[in-house]
Amino acid sequence: MSDRKIDMTELANYIRIRPPEKEKLAELLIRAKGASRSMRQFALDCGVNPSTLSRIVNMKTSGACTDELIQKVAQNSDPESGITFEMLMDANGKVPRRMTGKYTSKEFEAAEKNITDIIFKELEDRGYRTSILEGENKHNALNYRYRTDWVISTDANSDSGEMEIWEFEIWHTMLEKNSVAHTVMKLRQKFLMVLGLYYAGTMNPKKMSFVLTNREVYNRMVETLENIKFKDVFSLILVNLDENKVEEEYVFPLVGRPNVGTVFTPLEDDESKAEEDTVEETESDWEQKLFDI
Repeated sequence: MSDRKIDMTELANYIRIRPPEKEKLAELLIRAKGASRSMRQFALDCGVNPSTLSRIVNMKTSGACTDELIQKVAQNSDPESGITFEMLMDANGKVPRRMTGKYTSKEFEAAEKNITDIIFKELEDRGYRTSILEGENKHNALNYRYRTDWVISTDANSDSGEMEIWEFEIWHTMLEKNSVAHTVMKLRQKFLMVLGLYYAGTMNPKKMSFVLTNREVYNRMVETLENIKFKDVFSLILVNLDENKVEEEYVFPLVGRPNVGTVFTPLEDDESKAEEDTVEETESDWEQKLFDI
C-alpha cells in the first residue's frame, strides 16, 4: 500500500481535458495490483466491488472512473509498482490545474476537442448530418471582433432537412464554490453581447448555443434567463465530461412562434442500457482466472 495521502482538496484541483485512455488505465491498474496478491484481494484492499475493477481491466467502463475510485487505487497500489496518483488521473483524462486556475492553451484545445467530439457523436447517433465550417465564425460589429469557438452545418435544426449553421460558445470551467456567481456574471455578459450582434445583423446562424460543463453554472443560467423570450434560437447545453455525453439542453422560448425543443432527445436504447447498468455483473471464466492471479 502506498504511504502517499490524497485528500479531497487535491481531487478538486484536477480538471478533465480528454476522455479516459481505457487501455492505459487497465495496464496501470494491473501494475498497481502488484505480483503478490490477486486482483480480487486488491479490490478488497481498495474497498470496492471486484466487478468494478473487472470492468476497468476489461475496458468495459461506459465513462470515466470517479476521482474517489482513482484515489483508492492509488492509495492501495503496490509500493514497488511505481504507480502514482498522478499517473492514474492522467490515464483517466485529468491533469492538475495550474496555480492561476486557468488552462494552458494545449489543455483548453484538448478539452474543447473532447466537448466538440461529444456533441458531434450525439448528433450523429440521432441520424443528423454534420460538417465543420472553417473560417465561418468571425464577426465584426462596432470595431469589435468576436469569434465563436465552433461552427457547424447540420440538418439538426431544420424542418425541411436543409443544412443550416449552428454556432457554439464553449465555457469549460472547473470552479470553486465562491467563483460560481462570478462565472455566471461573465457568461451573462457574453450572452448579452452575442444577443446584440444578432440584432445588429452581424450574426445570423440558425441557432446559437452556449456549452457548459458545470451543472451549477448551467442551473444558475437557466434560472436567471428562463422567463426571457427571444426572436432567434438560443440554447444552453450541459456536457458531462465524465460520462462523455450531452446531459441536458435548455432551449429558450421564442417570441410569437412555437417553442423549439432540444435535438438531444433520448436514444431508443438509453432506457435498456440504464437497466443493464443496474444488473450485478457476473464474471466470466477468463475474468475469474484473472482475479486469481
